[in-house]
Amino acid sequence: MVDFFGRISEKRAVETVKEAERKFIYELVDDARAPLTKFAKKLRVSKDTAHYTLTKLQKSHVVVHISPIVDLTRFGFRTYHAFFVTNDDNKQKRTEFLEYLKKHAHTKSLMEYTDRWEIEWILIAKNVQEFDSIIMKTVTKFSDVIIEKMKLLVIKGYKSTTVAARHIPELKNPKSYEYDNADLKLLNFLHEDGRMSSHAIAEQLKISPNAVRYRIKKLIETNIIRSFSATINMSALGYHVYTVGLILKSLSEEQEAKMREFFRNKRFIIRAVKVLGHWDVLLTIVSDSIKHFHTTVKEIEDAFSDVIINYESLIAYEEHVFKYIPDVVMKEKK
Repeated sequence: MVDFFGRISEKRAVETVKEAERKFIYELVDDARAPLTKFAKKLRVSKDTAHYTLTKLQKSHVVVHISPIVDLTRFGFRTYHAFFVTNDDNKQKRTEFLEYLKKHAHTKSLMEYTDRWEIEWILIAKNVQEFDSIIMKTVTKFSDVIIEKMKLLVIKGYKSTTVAARHIPELKNPKSYEYDNADLKLLNFLHEDGRMSSHAIAEQLKISPNAVRYRIKKLIETNIIRSFSATINMSALGYHVYTVGLILKSLSEEQEAKMREFFRNKRFIIRAVKVLGHWDVLLTIVSDSIKHFHTTVKEIEDAFSDVIINYESLIAYEEHVFKYIPDVVMKEKK
């Protein structure tokens, strides 16, 4: 099993990434399953150099993981957020709480902040009732650790990408496609290693490489797989991560469309979702300095001064785990 580390960690930060390696990372983020020859051609290097660069970035944990990005709604799941304030008196119990959340089958991300809301748990569930049941069980199990909680439901996604990607795939209306157990097994192999060859997958599934390629093509065409991308250790690139919650007045359709387009055109806003709860919009912003973060927030304030009532920001310290495909998806059977 792969260890799905998070995208921000001072513990795993490495020496400064060279400019040529940074360019390779951006190409990888845009199309992580592309053949090495394509990377080599774009970057004007040899195939051996491209292979060496990828291997080096993976071994040094700059490239944390390569995986398909899937539309989780096609599997019947929606995304939820839970924020916690915890009791630090019992360090062991708090550590047990974090380990529990990391290993939970519904976990997509687990972020720790240096703010009032110390922990953010992003998880998926079939419906609000299942989400509520998961939260109730968790709060009951760790009632001596959790002091306060806040819950959010993701209503709509405006943008979701990895670090400063240049190409944001447009969300398409999905075509009908009945995936089966073989597709789920295929996705499992790709989630373990997004660059796993069709031949290697074929051997595991006992089908032909052409059948593997056909299935991947169908999953992409029907938007079950949105793209192949790489999880990057942003600490290694010199980035810090901030979560910003916006409190808004009511939005017209025109204002919402303008906001969505604004977020999609800002490279350093890597995630933007409309939520139901304490905040109305939740953003993830990457920045190489406090000044850069401040500038980004001011741009948002200036662009939408007519609708923004207030905002709150959280500084990320450690993302303990991040998965494009939470474990519970692989347990689904057709």
